[in-house]
Amino acid sequence: MTQLKGVGEKIGIVGTVGGAASVIEPLKQSAEYDFLLRHTAITEGFNGPAAEAEIKRFGQVFNKEALATGQTSASIAEAFRDLIQSGMTAQLAEKLIGVHSHAATAYGIRAEELGHAVFALGKTLNIDEKSMPLALAGMAQASKEGLFKVKDFSTYLTGQSGTAAGLGLQGVQGAATLFALNEIVAQRSTNPQQAGEITATALNYISSRNARTRFQHAGIDLNA
Repeated sequence: MTQLKGVGEKIGIVGTVGGAASVIEPLKQSAEYDFLLRHTAITEGFNGPAAEAEIKRFGQVFNKEALATGQTSASIAEAFRDLIQSGMTAQLAEKLIGVHSHAATAYGIRAEELGHAVFALGKTLNIDEKSMPLALAGMAQASKEGLFKVKDFSTYLTGQSGTAAGLGLQGVQGAATLFALNEIVAQRSTNPQQAGEITATALNYISSRNARTRFQHAGIDLNA
């Protein structure tokens, strides 16, 4: 016990629970971050020495973006992992992560909270890294002027974008139309969840064969 006390005194944790927590919490966070990097490398298909090399490279990339954007390295790593787990290639995710993290900082949210929106815009609506800042700016403007906020877009765009893309809503202009649709529905909804769900339902209906037939009878070509 005396030996343990001596070690504890050297690192300043003996005497107060708060002092112990101040040391334990950073260690816990470091372990969680290491696990996150390792899991990301494994998700990409790396193992053995190649995985260790990729983990080191990831750490350098995420630390650089953290310093540049004010986000935490862990938040950026989690956002990156979410993108590739959703089906985005690691190459595209790495190209987008800087834009992604800068945007998250500008909107006052954590990087991982924006991840699903970036995935929907990049992977499903085919917006590349050069056009992504413009698309995200459009989302921010819609959020500023309307009731559907950035976090709401990040929550619901993934479930809407596939159907929207099938209807021809792709690229920055298609994204702007989808943002506007959500905002219009939000004005007539009780809360963002209801608005997001109604928009998704409406898009699914419009893309259905029954709706297309009715629109054609009315002289409206949805493919035009």
